[in-house]
Amino acid sequence: METLLKDIRYGCRSLARRPLFTLIAVVVLSLGIGANTTVFSLIDAVMLRSLPVNNPEQLVEITTRTTGGGLHPDFSYPLYAALRESSPEFDGMIADADSSFGLSVGDQTERLNGEYVSANYFEMLGVRPAIGSAFAPDDERPGAPPVAVISNSLWHKRFAGSAAALQQTVALNGRTFSVIGVAPQNFAGIVRGISTDVWITLPHVAELENSPDRMNSRTTSWLALTGRLKPQFTIPQAQALMSARLPSGFEEARGSGNWDVVLTGSAGGNEYYVSELSRPLIIVFVAVGLILTIACANLAGLLLARAQSRSKEIGMRLALGASRWRIIRQLLTESLLLAMLGGVSGLLLAFWTSGLASSLRTTTGGALNLDTGLNPRVLIFNLGISMLTVVLFGVVPALKASRLDLVSTLKTSSHLNSHRRRGLPSAHSILVVTQVTLSLVLLVGAGLFVRSLRNLRSIDKGFQSDDVLAMSLDMELQGFDKARGQNFYAAALEKLSSLPGVQSASMASALPVTAGGARLQRPAGLTRPAVNEPISIDIVRVAPRFLETIGLPLVRGRDFQSFDTEKSTPAIIVNETMAAKFWPAENPVGLTFYDGNTTLKVVGVARDTKYRSLRESPRMTMYRPLSQFYSSNMNLLVRTKTDPAAMLPAIQNQLRSVEPAIAVFNVRTLNEHVDRSLYVERMQSFLLSLFGLLALLLTAVGIYGVIAFTVSQRTREVGIRMALGAQRRDVLKLILMRGLRLAAWGTGIGLIGCYWLARLLSNQLYGITAHDPATLVVVSLMLVAIVLLATYIPARRATKVDPLVALRYE
Repeated sequence: METLLKDIRYGCRSLARRPLFTLIAVVVLSLGIGANTTVFSLIDAVMLRSLPVNNPEQLVEITTRTTGGGLHPDFSYPLYAALRESSPEFDGMIADADSSFGLSVGDQTERLNGEYVSANYFEMLGVRPAIGSAFAPDDERPGAPPVAVISNSLWHKRFAGSAAALQQTVALNGRTFSVIGVAPQNFAGIVRGISTDVWITLPHVAELENSPDRMNSRTTSWLALTGRLKPQFTIPQAQALMSARLPSGFEEARGSGNWDVVLTGSAGGNEYYVSELSRPLIIVFVAVGLILTIACANLAGLLLARAQSRSKEIGMRLALGASRWRIIRQLLTESLLLAMLGGVSGLLLAFWTSGLASSLRTTTGGALNLDTGLNPRVLIFNLGISMLTVVLFGVVPALKASRLDLVSTLKTSSHLNSHRRRGLPSAHSILVVTQVTLSLVLLVGAGLFVRSLRNLRSIDKGFQSDDVLAMSLDMELQGFDKARGQNFYAAALEKLSSLPGVQSASMASALPVTAGGARLQRPAGLTRPAVNEPISIDIVRVAPRFLETIGLPLVRGRDFQSFDTEKSTPAIIVNETMAAKFWPAENPVGLTFYDGNTTLKVVGVARDTKYRSLRESPRMTMYRPLSQFYSSNMNLLVRTKTDPAAMLPAIQNQLRSVEPAIAVFNVRTLNEHVDRSLYVERMQSFLLSLFGLLALLLTAVGIYGVIAFTVSQRTREVGIRMALGAQRRDVLKLILMRGLRLAAWGTGIGLIGCYWLARLLSNQLYGITAHDPATLVVVSLMLVAIVLLATYIPARRATKVDPLVALRYE
């Protein structure tokens, strides 16, 4: 221990004597370690962290799978009740459905994230309320008193954290609920990334969503199920037991008994909203791993140069009796000190950038609530990666520095000793080539994602998204029934259509380029006209002038009109793909379509558009008039003659003139809405470009440092060459060719590495291959140019050496 303390004290003095070197080393390491710690904290929040409940490893998500392979994560309430009572392999089973509730605050309505849950929800999870109580079994029976458990954040926001909240009520969707409990501070529900504000029991869906038959219907699937597996059962065992005794007669969509159960571990909760981030984060994590390797190679080069300049000191210590292991240990101690300083700085950088999580979004634009604060797992990762850097950048310089020829070292200056070697030391060359190779791989990856994103943005969407403002409305948040909701829609569209600066206004249940939405699925032969294969048709409920408002051309027929009412024949507009599928040789306008339940009249054909994803091929889409097929949750669309954002206050005023307490949320332009669908692609492109530029900077600095050191070591050689008649351009060419050879080696190996990169990125790109020649050539030339620039600066300095001064150098 005493020897270790001496090494540490000596190492601190040694680093303090060279503050510039120490500063550069710590900055390089902090960038590499900080980037890795930041990305790991995001991965921890998105993929690794468990729910704050009792024994989360026992939780499993329950889904079913049909014969054809389709997964169904939702269940009807009768099926849930049957499974709960007939599954002895579970210690408990809960049902939940996420929703939005309108909280009445004075004359305004605030939108909350909420969940309908079974009465055993908190008990099964092992979550004890901070104050009050959880639900009782009787709270799940029909007609149960309206009670609610609120989140800790809502408790502090609305009730100032007072225990008197238990005697208070909250108005949700116009109905009054008594507060019976407050969730603990660390619990925000089981849906990862979404913080639930309020929980109410399942039966209240009937009144809050005007669904009186929801609880009794065997064919309405709306609940997600989570079970707590008993310790003596494995997931495969429980899965087989449940599948063997699945009750029959439930849910026609799953076929007549031809389905089984699929169980998956759910320690982290429901990952529906964050699953799309997993692969991009892994790609980014690989990128920052390459950044750390480049940083370590950079620092290893600096340490090699420093060790060479200390060769006399090390030789003297060896001559005085120090063992080679003693020298290695001293140099590794100095590397360890640098790693610790870099690790602490990287941790501070990760803490400073922890707010990046607040910018994470779903593809629909919703903000994700993820805790990326420092926790033991992140701290252990930071410590581990700091120790790894010691191995990556400290071992080779220490071994090389301890292997000296004592006689020549003590007789000759470090400069002359170095000068006798031909060209750059092999260790330096390997480090430079490594940096160039990894930088090329990173920059090619960034270039591919940038070009893929550009291709996606240039796709013909089929509609005109400029100058259109969109916002979401939910009549259930206001407590409106169907009649009142229809009246509001009609009055709002009339007001907005006459507003100066507005070209047209309409509504739609789902906007183009939106994941999810309603879909009609039918087996082969059920529809009329019939087709000999199963069908899937996207269904969108729209108000008149929808096609005009989003700039979607009507190819044939007419738009919906005011005379398309509930009393008239149900009308539909189909897109070109649906028309070609069911009426390939005739004009469908005026013909009928039987969807398995209702006969509908085709009144128009609209152009194909991208409705679920910009990457998709044209899908069959059916538009239904809102006046005939009511929906309480709609998107308001307004095409303006001026900047749509500037029109927002006037539009909101018009809506409040119809209903003062109306809740308007998710306000965005249609262009922003489309761009949100590319959130994952934009995130990957930005982060990989940022890290690629950082890699390029580190590589340029590393090459500059190595070449500058080499030039300084070869000062006498340069002087002799110039004394013997060499011109400055000859010296410049000599040094530039050395840099160019290293760049060529690094680029060649990097291009081979890009084939490995192709396996990782092949299914992430659009309209471009992972071996795109243009990207490979442009990035390679850019990297070679940077290497030559980093080499040119010290090379130019070498050409200015005075031969007389150089010959007297040491």
